[in-house]
Amino acid sequence: MIKKRRIKKSSLNSLQSEDAAALGDYDKTRKPQQKKSAYLNYFVVFATIIFLEVHFFDDDLEADSSSLFRALKTFQTNERLSHHPMILQLGNSFNKVDRIDGLRHLKSRRISTWTKQDEAMQKRLWNDGLYENPDGEWLLLPEYHDMKECKSMHTWATKSFPTCNNIHETSLHHSMVDNEYSRYLAHGAFRAVYKILDVGDEPVAFKTFHGHKVLTKEFEDVLKDVEYLYTPFFYDKHRVDALIYERMSPSSRVMDIYGYCGFGGFFEFADGEVLEDVVLQDPESEDKRPLTRRQKLSLAIEVAEAVTDLHTIEGKNGYAAFMHGDLSLSQFVRVGGRFKLNDFNRGHIFYWNEEKQSTCPYPWDEGHQGTQRAPEEYFVQPLNEKVDVYTLGNIIYSIVFSIESYSDFRLESKDIVKLIKKGKLPKFSNDFRNSDHAIDRAFYKAMMMCNRYKPEDRAKASEVRDYLKKKYRKYYGKDRKTDEDM
Repeated sequence: MIKKRRIKKSSLNSLQSEDAAALGDYDKTRKPQQKKSAYLNYFVVFATIIFLEVHFFDDDLEADSSSLFRALKTFQTNERLSHHPMILQLGNSFNKVDRIDGLRHLKSRRISTWTKQDEAMQKRLWNDGLYENPDGEWLLLPEYHDMKECKSMHTWATKSFPTCNNIHETSLHHSMVDNEYSRYLAHGAFRAVYKILDVGDEPVAFKTFHGHKVLTKEFEDVLKDVEYLYTPFFYDKHRVDALIYERMSPSSRVMDIYGYCGFGGFFEFADGEVLEDVVLQDPESEDKRPLTRRQKLSLAIEVAEAVTDLHTIEGKNGYAAFMHGDLSLSQFVRVGGRFKLNDFNRGHIFYWNEEKQSTCPYPWDEGHQGTQRAPEEYFVQPLNEKVDVYTLGNIIYSIVFSIESYSDFRLESKDIVKLIKKGKLPKFSNDFRNSDHAIDRAFYKAMMMCNRYKPEDRAKASEVRDYLKKKYRKYYGKDRKTDEDM
């Protein structure tokens, strides 16, 4: 979609540097050939404006060359043109020019549902320690860290870098229903995932909000009214999601991102299974063979490697810059033979306390209701990346026993939550506890490294990874290679 009355700088690249003299105070001492170049710039700008006006602007919009030149000259006098991508927004009568610094400041729709207008509050990240009171106001938790002490660990952490043009220029073929160009794959709490064909018929994954009428009938009763989702809180959730994806680009254990805008984004397409389908028992499947110990250990290492990358890339002084906050078997998908981590909608970018030389904790403002979470997630208290480590232990449990942890208690979720809050661990059979097999003992120790009640007593993800890799190397006599093990 092309915004009316907006011109990309890429279409006006002659406005840069010395060649932009025609838009500023013209130097009478310049050589004649420079004058010709300047007048040529005038012509390019004017022709571009006329083209856009004819094709995209309102019918009643009239372009007057003298008013346009005066506006551009005034703009150049007041503000130098930069070398970075820039958007010039023109008034209806071409008598005013406003500068917008890149696409990152554009919003796909106007935010009008956030009632809290306190300016100081708006300067804080929306996903950090905020809760909604009965009046619909977003307030800061009392336990939240003092912003005077805690600053962004990195300058990019509070920014947004959308690529809206890349999203909008990709054809979705008028519909998001199944056809030869796009196909529905799955959905989570807020977004649906589609397979679409990009340039060169390469498949990519497109994620966007579901619940609209254009989607499949499966969603007719899901989130019928999604207006409440268009709030700064949810905008920032997807900003953080995209930012973590982008910063994790060096990792081969995390899905790639190709672009994002608002609530949608293009991601690496997963051509394989979800880890959940590989490790959990399926009574209806007769062809599903049990995994060997070697295969299980290989999978556990893959998961630990992904969590390690998340907790070490962009980190500082041994502290993680990110936490996932929603690790599960379904968050790992196979791409090109290896499992990769994805989905950072509930992720967090940590602040940094310069005085203490440590990260600032992330306060969780509601008790979790799932059965695969760390104990502290069921209380309103500060969290750190160790919640991911606890869940890593649960994932290893599922890999080893082919069931979700606590599922063999055969209790309702609320009763399982009570057990976890008291520090109750999943069940281990006596045969497993007393096993003489080196790999069984390695699995048990790895889970105990993760499933400590207090976060400070848990190992780091990197320590779990290194321990499992060491045991693999010692038992099988070589380093693990994914293609050989699975």
